[in-house]
Amino acid sequence: MVALLALKCPNISTVALPEDEQENAQAITSNLQAMALIVERLADTLKLFDFSSANRIPLPKDLSTYTDEARFERNAHNDTLHNWQLIAARSGAIYIYEFHRVEQAMDMLLKTCPALDAMINKEARKRASQIFHKRFKNFADLRLFAAHGSEMVDSPKKRKSHATTKSIPGLVQLENSSVVVTDALMGRRYSSTIKGEFIGYELSIETLNTLISVFNERVAMLKPAEEITSKMIFERMRQKQQPPS
Repeated sequence: MVALLALKCPNISTVALPEDEQENAQAITSNLQAMALIVERLADTLKLFDFSSANRIPLPKDLSTYTDEARFERNAHNDTLHNWQLIAARSGAIYIYEFHRVEQAMDMLLKTCPALDAMINKEARKRASQIFHKRFKNFADLRLFAAHGSEMVDSPKKRKSHATTKSIPGLVQLENSSVVVTDALMGRRYSSTIKGEFIGYELSIETLNTLISVFNERVAMLKPAEEITSKMIFERMRQKQQPPS
């Protein structure tokens, strides 16, 4: 069961920063909010996957009363739910990629904001990167197949470039043969072959929790900046309120 999320972003007082940093600093906080939105969408994607799994119609125990009409209805119903799971799995791969690209944008913007960069928790930023890359090894390639799967194998040349001769779990392969696998769902794992490798990820609560952990480290990264800029604004206001000597 996916719990309701309550992701909160630091409120950096960007007006406390040098004027030439303020626009990019605002973009950094906007990107953190975008990361929170991506996490929430991945949570909804997981809910769709779990809903589809829970609502499949099983085979009746007594097959003697199993009519052709009932079989057709069951197959059509379960095929729809399988397609929903596939939609969820492909969307999840894309969201993971988008999440990391927003992270990269934040880091690039920080390079243009030396005053803000001096305020952040760099150890938290390092932990965020370590957590993400430990969990997601081939996220860029997997997103490419999830978003452009048909284009990746629309010619014999392309199919050969993505085929693999390596053993694939659950698939019977002839010796010395190559195979192309696209949009494979094995339990919670979404997989495809790309560039000769069989890669995938698991759409699960563990995957969602990984993104939440990365997001929380990014929050921790910016938390000192929230406190420092808040104090800077408070001090400016205090000085303005003091009567002239």
